[in-house]
Amino acid sequence: MSPALTLAVLVVLMAGSITEPRPGDRTPSQLAARIAAASLSRRLGWLAAVCVAAPLYAALIATRTALWLALAGLSWTACALTTLLAMDGRAVRMARMAGGRA
Repeated sequence: MSPALTLAVLVVLMAGSITEPRPGDRTPSQLAARIAAASLSRRLGWLAAVCVAAPLYAALIATRTALWLALAGLSWTACALTTLLAMDGRAVRMARMAGGRA
């Protein structure tokens, strides 16, 4: 693709992504005014919710990743043991399954 065509495609994509603000959209100054007008207990409630939700979400993602890695390691170990114990000398490899099909 030529540089001019690439630049034209980028300009068209950027122009298409620019939208006019809707009537219900709030400006940053309006958001700041609402935060300033909120009571102290409401601000602390939001802060506590964020401080609780963020670590819980991070723990969920870390647990999911650890389980996935453990299952991948278990699969690799099973394939290595199967290959080691196979009597015909053929290697067993892991295959990514998509919808039950290899």
